[in-house]
Amino acid sequence: MTSLLVTAGALIVAVLVAFFKGSLFGAQKERAKQATKDSAAVRDRLEMDREATAAEQKATGRTDDEAIAEAIKWSRKR
Repeated sequence: MTSLLVTAGALIVAVLVAFFKGSLFGAQKERAKQATKDSAAVRDRLEMDREATAAEQKATGRTDDEAIAEAIKWSRKR
């Protein structure tokens, strides 16, 4: 009878450990998936900002150096 209880207890512990390990693995996998999405969104935003900057410079007829000089005039002094 005692060995049956020990075996049943060990089985319950093994099932719980497997469940929690699977839950943690799933959470890690989900975090990795979300980080990949966030990274892609950041790259897309950066590319859109670059395209917008290029379009603005083209529309105003400024070179990169002229745009930087203008930005320096308006930037906050530290």
